[in-house]
Amino acid sequence: IMYAPTDWLNLMLMPQLVSMDMTMSNSLTGVEDATMPMGGVKMTSNNLGDTIITALVKALDDDGHHVHAGLGVSAPTGNVNIKMDSATHQDYGMQTGSGTWDFKPSLTYTGQENEWGWGAQFSGVKRMQKNKYGYAFGDIFQATGWGSYRIFDWLSASVRGVYTVQDKIHGETSHAHLDTASVDYTQNYGGRFFDAGFGLNASIPEGRFAGHNLSFEWLQPVSTNFNGYQLDRSGALSVSWNYAF
Repeated sequence: IMYAPTDWLNLMLMPQLVSMDMTMSNSLTGVEDATMPMGGVKMTSNNLGDTIITALVKALDDDGHHVHAGLGVSAPTGNVNIKMDSATHQDYGMQTGSGTWDFKPSLTYTGQENEWGWGAQFSGVKRMQKNKYGYAFGDIFQATGWGSYRIFDWLSASVRGVYTVQDKIHGETSHAHLDTASVDYTQNYGGRFFDAGFGLNASIPEGRFAGHNLSFEWLQPVSTNFNGYQLDRSGALSVSWNYAF
C-alpha cells in the first residue's frame, strides 16, 4: 500500500503472507536413515511474514532522469517459532520471519528517452540485533541495473543483472532443533550471487482497467558462490500486480 502526501514523498506499508514447503528425502542413497521415515519428510510453513515500512524521497526529477532515496524498516511480525513437531523446530530458512528489526536503505536511478528506459538500484538489509532466540540472519547488499524497451503503448520488455551478497547467520537458535542436514547449520546460509532477469510489463493506459499493471520476470542464476554447503539454485518466476489511483 503506497500513499503520496506530497509530490516528493511516497510512504509504503507492505505486510506479507508467506507460504513455503520443502521435502527432504534420502532416496538417492538407497539406505534408510533412522532419523527419517520412509519416503522422506515434507515440511510446510504458512504464516505472516515481516512487515516493511518505507519512505521514498524524490532527490532528482529532471528531464527524463529520476533519483529516489529509500529509508525503510522491516518489523518482526513474522513467525520464528514454527515447529516440525511439538518439540523440534524447523530450520532457519523455513521460518516466515527474521525475528529482528532490520534497516532497509536504497538508492534508485531511472532514465527514459522515447521507447528506451534504463536504471540502477543499490539496496541493503542491516540487522539491528539478534532475535530473542539468539540469532540474526546475515546482512544483505544488492546492486541491480536494467534496460527496457516499450514495444507498444501498453507493453514493455526488460533485461537486468542482479548482484547479491549475503552474510551467514550470526549466532544459533536456542530452540531444540536437529543437526541432521546442511540447512540446520548457520554457516550454510548466504553467499555471493549474480542473476540475469528477463521481464514483460503490461500497463493499461485507459479504459475500464486503466491504472492496472501486470509484470512477469524470469530470474536465472548465472554465478553462485555459496557460504558453506547448500543446494544449487534454479530459476525463479516472479509475477506482480498493482493498481494505482
